[in-house]
Amino acid sequence: MTMTGPLRVLLAVQPSVSHYRAPFVQALVSQDDIDFELVGRVNRTMGTNGDPVAAADDVLARVGELRRVGVFRALYWDRGLVSRVLRTRATAIVLEGNVYGLSNWIAIAVARMRRRKVVFWGHAWKRPETGGKLRLRKAFYKLADGHLTYGEWAPAFAGSVGLDAGTFVPVFNSIYPSRELMSEAPRERRASREGALSLIYSGRLTARHKVDQAIAAVLAVNAHGHDVRLTIVGDGPERPRADALAHESDRIDLLGAVYDLDRLRELYRSADFAVSPGATGLNVIQALGFGVPVIAAQGDLQSGPEIEAVRDGETGLLYPAAEGTAGLVDTIVALVSLSDDDFASYSAAGKAVVNDRYTAEKHASAVVAALVGLLRA
Repeated sequence: MTMTGPLRVLLAVQPSVSHYRAPFVQALVSQDDIDFELVGRVNRTMGTNGDPVAAADDVLARVGELRRVGVFRALYWDRGLVSRVLRTRATAIVLEGNVYGLSNWIAIAVARMRRRKVVFWGHAWKRPETGGKLRLRKAFYKLADGHLTYGEWAPAFAGSVGLDAGTFVPVFNSIYPSRELMSEAPRERRASREGALSLIYSGRLTARHKVDQAIAAVLAVNAHGHDVRLTIVGDGPERPRADALAHESDRIDLLGAVYDLDRLRELYRSADFAVSPGATGLNVIQALGFGVPVIAAQGDLQSGPEIEAVRDGETGLLYPAAEGTAGLVDTIVALVSLSDDDFASYSAAGKAVVNDRYTAEKHASAVVAALVGLLRA
């Protein structure tokens, strides 16, 4: 079915309407190529210091709220989704590309009954898959007319397992609008004195993020006479353990959650490298956007497509995830003597990658362009 006339699209914002999705939503609704009707889950959690992580009221007013209910194990139902698909005037529907969402299956059936096109938005795949899971996911993905993915690896994998790679379109991801990053010029030199190194981790403190490995690596390199400091920004269930591990070192600071952008800028300006030992995601986009190169574990099964922004020897350094703390130690030691020229090159390249792909405006523009291409076909 070829669509004519203006495009009206019902889009379920992924993964939720949280503070970091607000700039993307604002960029999406400010363009004129597609008339968007937005729905999504609202993140109503709070940081331990009382800072809200939901989007502001002016953004939430643009989004119809969905409420997620667990059904059984990984299965869930998004209340409000099917009814919106049933009554929407949109000519196409963008749904979460998650096979475990029972409401997604019903919403697809309703959309097809109403002769609406369907596009998925999600990871598609973050890692290779085989067997029954692969067969189920392939069957599910064949129900859609297209797929918006967070990176370039998923389309390639889709093609390798017999799906049409051309219908999987990378739109990448975002956390800040470009105006918030313009004040951060690429760094010309490291923040630390020669022979020292300052690291930062910013993100959730959970087992899959492996912040304990960052702490252990810093303790190990300092035990061998180096001067390496680590600032940890974030909160989560691993906070007590991180506190215990870092307790005896005056070179490791745990600050808790920080949402204020000016404070985050200040913290990143004091860092030479950001570190991501596991479950890499938007934390590396944040760091690169502030001009801070990244050390990340390559091959961690919990990492998202955002790790594609960490290009070894260009925007940062990658070490094998299988090497764990030892691999991180070796990488940190190698960077202690990094020249300012090499550091400046890393910083400039990281900023360029974010400006090209990962700002809220570029993210929204990529979504719009992908939808126009998929829906006009």
